[in-house]
Amino acid sequence: QDFPSVRVLVSVKDNTGRRVAGLPSGSFSAIEDDFLLSEVQVEEVLVGTRQVFVINTGAGLRVRDSHGRTRFDFVRSALIDLWRLPQPSLGGVDDLSLLTADGLLVQHSQAAATLASALGNAEPSFEETEVGLDLLLQGLDFSADPGEGPPKPGNLVFVTPLLLPSGELSLANAIARAREGGTSVYPVLLAAPESLEDPA
Repeated sequence: QDFPSVRVLVSVKDNTGRRVAGLPSGSFSAIEDDFLLSEVQVEEVLVGTRQVFVINTGAGLRVRDSHGRTRFDFVRSALIDLWRLPQPSLGGVDDLSLLTADGLLVQHSQAAATLASALGNAEPSFEETEVGLDLLLQGLDFSADPGEGPPKPGNLVFVTPLLLPSGELSLANAIARAREGGTSVYPVLLAAPESLEDPA
């Protein structure tokens, strides 16, 4: 739109995949029609991340411990404590969404406090219906949504009880969609220790 000025967004990573910050203008060069351009300006900006929290509030999260606390209670407490920390609660930087099996609670918020409030007031139905990986695929749709501003790297936290096997195709679809959208998926399993031996 401002031709002949051209603006390019760059994310620089080292060979281990870690972000390289603080590079001076001299670290970059631009070539046009085989000629090195002399006027290259570099400005480092904080673009934040796109974070989607997906909680599979199925029957498996209704399981209670000896004190009457459900697995969902533990999830709620852990996430609210996380969102109270200074870095995650830094407003206006990250794009945050919160989705449960009962529906969308928060979409594209820039404040972790909004997620904490929504989750604090949530009353899951703990439906017996098995959602499988469909909920994860819905969450990946939010992560892939470009939203406003510069592109942001995506992270999806998928909190779930043990899922029934849903076929290799569903899993392959989820993996393909995560790769296509550049989203890192972090699954969190809430189940008995012996569940780790279960094929699901």
